[in-house]
Amino acid sequence: MNDPRSMPAAPTGSSQDSRLPQLGTIVGNCRLTSLLGEGAIGIVYKAFEVDLEIERAIKMLKPDAIDYVRRKFEAEAKVTARLDHASIVKVHGGGIWDGRLPFMQMEYIDGKSLRLLLTAHTTFHPVVCLSIVCIITGALEYAWNQSFSIWGESGTKLVHRDLKPENILISKSGVLKVMDFGLAQLGTEKTQSGWGTPQYMSPEQHGHVDVDCRSDIYSLGAILYEMLCGIRPFGDDLDAIAAAKKKADYKPVHHFRPSVPDEICAIVDKCLHPDREKRFRTCESLQLIARNALAEMTPRPPEDEIRAFAENPEAFVPVKLEKAGKTPAGFVPKLLKWLAPVCVVGLFGALAWMVITATGNDSPMPDASAADRIAPQLQDSAPAEITKSPNASLRAPHVPPRPKTVPSKQQDTTLRNHESGRPAASVKPRPAPELKHTQDAGAHASPKPIRHSILRRAIAAYKQKQFTAAIASINSLALDELAPATRDSAVILLADCYYQTRSIQELIALSKRYAISDARYNTVLSLAFEIVGDQVLAAEYIDKAIISPARLWKQERSDLLYKRATLYRRRYRSARSDAGRKNMLDAYRLFISESCRQPSGRCDEAKKVVQEHER
Repeated sequence: MNDPRSMPAAPTGSSQDSRLPQLGTIVGNCRLTSLLGEGAIGIVYKAFEVDLEIERAIKMLKPDAIDYVRRKFEAEAKVTARLDHASIVKVHGGGIWDGRLPFMQMEYIDGKSLRLLLTAHTTFHPVVCLSIVCIITGALEYAWNQSFSIWGESGTKLVHRDLKPENILISKSGVLKVMDFGLAQLGTEKTQSGWGTPQYMSPEQHGHVDVDCRSDIYSLGAILYEMLCGIRPFGDDLDAIAAAKKKADYKPVHHFRPSVPDEICAIVDKCLHPDREKRFRTCESLQLIARNALAEMTPRPPEDEIRAFAENPEAFVPVKLEKAGKTPAGFVPKLLKWLAPVCVVGLFGALAWMVITATGNDSPMPDASAADRIAPQLQDSAPAEITKSPNASLRAPHVPPRPKTVPSKQQDTTLRNHESGRPAASVKPRPAPELKHTQDAGAHASPKPIRHSILRRAIAAYKQKQFTAAIASINSLALDELAPATRDSAVILLADCYYQTRSIQELIALSKRYAISDARYNTVLSLAFEIVGDQVLAAEYIDKAIISPARLWKQERSDLLYKRATLYRRRYRSARSDAGRKNMLDAYRLFISESCRQPSGRCDEAKKVVQEHER
């Protein structure tokens, strides 16, 4: 489907068909107000929901659609209605208009598509490009891990299959949304040859074969290439595109933008590898690499960068890492350079003594289990200004184009090692920038030790269950001036303290400032929003927790799946509906299928719930 905002405001072409509803018509409980867009099989209207007095978008199937297309449209409505994610356009309902044409009622996004932004600005800053990739991969990973039941058949592993700039929207407030799952594949269905947009389709989509998440990764790589270079990697010659993809016949990113960091070029090349076995294995692994590359360029999370970009795309300038993490010029003892990693590892190793209080299984409180043990692999190691590579601004102004269009052996090895957690021994780290000695050395040498001392006090207070004291210590820090990994660790600890003291409003306010991909952080946010009665956000955050990494506490997936199932059960009890019952059963079934290989009380309870509510 074409982008809703790229179409004229007045009906044209087939939209004049008298078999379609005219403006002013009531569809469902919405009054059609204008035409937003028109695609090959569907038409999208802007509408006003009369009961709630809110703007919506109505997508309707065109007349004369063949049975297969009609079934795909209905499947899109059923699948998308079950996707409850902040970065996926939500479907609020649907039906049949005039007894003939199926439609779905969606949230209306007041903003622009990525296509319109590319048309206006040609290329984006690398920080914006990586931020978009980070957010989209989060949405795709969420969809990939959901389970669905359509027409009595269950399925998992949802693949979008039509990722392109037209299907990515950025609202005026800077919220990014993925839309149009009309060609989505559920389960092991084989893709129809030619279904999709050729410029962004993966090589396997050109044949009648099954696809998986690596197909969406390929499409996202093509979008990243276009955002960086201003052109599509394989051009627009439809007769030559498929052959070019098999040979990876595209000019490297450095050919167009020599200043783009090598790490980003390697991400593009790995995404666009013709052999899907050599691409990123999952969207989550791609997101991890992209976030690490982004952390080398800016201290802000990707959501904040997109908001800043949406406010004024032409004047966008990212916050430089030096403002948050680089050491001011001054005297720093050489010994600190070597002891800093040890100090910080010891600092966060103290977290291993934490014990999280808990209540019953069916309560909003977190339960005390092995899920609360501290992860041995710490995310935060040493001060960024001493141990990290020099910032991109310190690199040479020109990097010559690479001769190969596929990842070099060294780059491919580096990315594989990074994905698997193994050290990239074959790649020599860049030397740290030398620190100058100035007369102001004494004034500039103390901030980092002071910050570490405050964090140590916060951890000590937490261990003694003095949560208020821990909150006071963390809040005395300028969080946004910490190195990104240190800041995130402090925020996760602060969120847990807020929950322990039932400072729910402060916890909700914290969620608006920081979007952190961490299992524990998203779990306590889910519990907080359930306490204030926002069941939608509670479900959204527990879903995020399931697909998020565990930075400080180990979070067993089985525990998170159980928490999610019990949350959906409480949600169903508070507002009984067929959709709520369906979501609850799906959540329990997923828990049973993944976690009940051995008998347990939880499994017995889950199976009992399913038996009681199945029809």
